[in-house]
Amino acid sequence: MDEKHTPDSQGHSNEEENQPTPTEVQEEHASTAFSGEEKPKESVKSDEKAHGASIYYAPHREKRLRSRRKRVFALTFCFLLSAVLLCMLSSYLIADYLLAENEDDALIVYHRVTEPSLEAGTPAEVYASVADAVVEVRVSASIPALGGGESVISGAGSGVIFSHDKESSYIFTNHHVVDGFSAISVRLADGRELDATLVGSDWMTDIAVLSVKETDLPLALLGDSSTLIPGQAVVAIGNPLGTLGGSITSGIISSPLERKVEIGGIQMNLIQSSTPVSPGNSGGGLFNMYGELVGIVNAKYASENVEGISFSIPMKSAVEASEQLIEKGYVSGRATIGLTFTRTLYKQLNGESAYYLYVESNAHHDDALGENQILKGDRITHIDGKAVSDIADIRSALVSKKTDGTETVKVTVMRSFLYAGVIPTERSLDFTLPCTEYKGEAILVSASGIIFY
Repeated sequence: MDEKHTPDSQGHSNEEENQPTPTEVQEEHASTAFSGEEKPKESVKSDEKAHGASIYYAPHREKRLRSRRKRVFALTFCFLLSAVLLCMLSSYLIADYLLAENEDDALIVYHRVTEPSLEAGTPAEVYASVADAVVEVRVSASIPALGGGESVISGAGSGVIFSHDKESSYIFTNHHVVDGFSAISVRLADGRELDATLVGSDWMTDIAVLSVKETDLPLALLGDSSTLIPGQAVVAIGNPLGTLGGSITSGIISSPLERKVEIGGIQMNLIQSSTPVSPGNSGGGLFNMYGELVGIVNAKYASENVEGISFSIPMKSAVEASEQLIEKGYVSGRATIGLTFTRTLYKQLNGESAYYLYVESNAHHDDALGENQILKGDRITHIDGKAVSDIADIRSALVSKKTDGTETVKVTVMRSFLYAGVIPTERSLDFTLPCTEYKGEAILVSASGIIFY
């Protein structure tokens, strides 16, 4: 007999409410299998009402919740770990980039001694370690030739590669090696010849700095000349006679202190040694037996009665001058009077000769003064009563002058004119000029050839 099902108060059929869940069906089958009889539906309904479906689904939800929590925790941990690693990597890359930028932006890089070498080498060992940093310097200039055309004058010296930046390598040489020459080249130890540019030159220290467009050249190891003692062995490497590049000579330090030596009217503090040097060695290196550059060779006593006395510029002076020359093209504290010159060599028929300096320009020129000022073509003869016939004489006369414009000098010139309108003659004129700071401008702008008189 069919059992009737009536709707409940919500309008749902009891039949729908009493539909067994899949779990109940499985349990019912299991009960039937074990007891051998069919479980009444009433017990199913009463059991469902007593416990509800949550009895069968709650364990699955808890498992899913725990699994979800584990996944969230794992993802969060991985995210945090990745963020930390990314920050560490970014910091490293930024620091490395900034370090590289600082290295690239460095104005000048020196190969300095940080700790003294433990053992001295032999001259042969020193030569093998430093000779590649020594170069031959060749200079030339064109001057008007007698009878028309041009004549080329040339010279030679030595140099030492001591630093570099991201574009160029820098070379020590002497001011007197390059002064007055317009074309400069260097020959490396490997035989290559490179055009060189004059970065700057200082007559007070006799230091000049050249640059070449190479950055991978060997650098000399810069030493401390203040540690030299009398009797300490040294070697000089350079280009004697301008044709014997890569030559080495040896000697010892001769004086416990730097000598005060006057060269070209300028007092200089120099290292005295017994190392034999010749014309062409100027600008080359003086090295101790640890392979450290301690001086730049620049002078010797040349006399029949003098032997074994040569001089070098201390490394401290050379480095201080080079830093300013590279940074701004000149060394602070040098005076000038604002004149540029053309140098002419006059030679008499009897063989005697002399240099004359003719004014090319005057930085203090004032049109309102007319001829009451130094003019182009005037020949300078004296500064403060001291005779001058070359640029070195002018520099010597200004060596102790202040550079702020408060100190003046009396400049004497000879000016050509026609006496009575027909007879060429000269007259002496005196002018007062202020001393200002030299900032790398050319002083000798040209040189002319021999003029006979």
